[in-house]
Amino acid sequence: MLYPITYLAQQFIANGNAAYVLAGEGTFSSALINTVQLKDVGATFVGTPTGGSVDHFGAVTAFELPNSGIRGQYSNKFIDLGSYYQTVWNYGIESFRPDIEVGQTFADYMDGVDTAVQYILDSAPVRAELTKPALVSSARVVVDGTPVADAAYEIEGNNYFKLRDLAVAFTGTKAAFDVAWDGEARKVTLSGGAYTPVGGELEPLTGGTQTATRATADVYVDDIPLVGKAYEVGGNHYFKLRDLCFMLGVSVEWDNNAQTIVIDTSKPYIQ
Repeated sequence: MLYPITYLAQQFIANGNAAYVLAGEGTFSSALINTVQLKDVGATFVGTPTGGSVDHFGAVTAFELPNSGIRGQYSNKFIDLGSYYQTVWNYGIESFRPDIEVGQTFADYMDGVDTAVQYILDSAPVRAELTKPALVSSARVVVDGTPVADAAYEIEGNNYFKLRDLAVAFTGTKAAFDVAWDGEARKVTLSGGAYTPVGGELEPLTGGTQTATRATADVYVDDIPLVGKAYEVGGNHYFKLRDLCFMLGVSVEWDNNAQTIVIDTSKPYIQ
């Protein structure tokens, strides 16, 4: 499982460092998903187009024919990565293309040199852009049928919320959680249970475009790190709603007719 590595890469990048993901024609299935995840948190993709398509069939199930005993496998799920990861929104059933295309040369192969790795070593570091414009979001949010006060920023087409605002919105639901902040360790911990308000939750946001800066605080849901870009705006930390719903295991969907984000804590998260 690459989840811990993805989290470490996320924090490494947020602290101003350069990180790379190497992939190519041999990259498909779970490895392709890992490539997309690393790219989504800010890594630079070096190599050649992936062998597998971004949206693809997976989740392999084995079977055995009852008479012959012949064993086989089949994929039972279509994995729509474009519905979750912004970096591949426009791909569909296409290979994932690198930021910097570097193919293996024959001369390097004969010399035992990985051309893509050597390119990275010989080139100036490519660091992710850590600041983005943040606009007050106009999206409406409903949690288990109850409207939530508008207090989100839209950053790169996604809605970002303060964890304490979401803790208030989830109060009384099956996914209720509390928020603890360790200032010395710069660590946020979410744990199941009733939330204790500290004041200022769900206050309406005002003003024009703000500057959002990638946050470096560690965020854990119980003992599991929260993978996903977080931003700091005006001294507060904002997190992508879909990332949190994934960690909490609750359903989040977009109702296009009502132009509303619908969260249902009685249903499981479906990617």
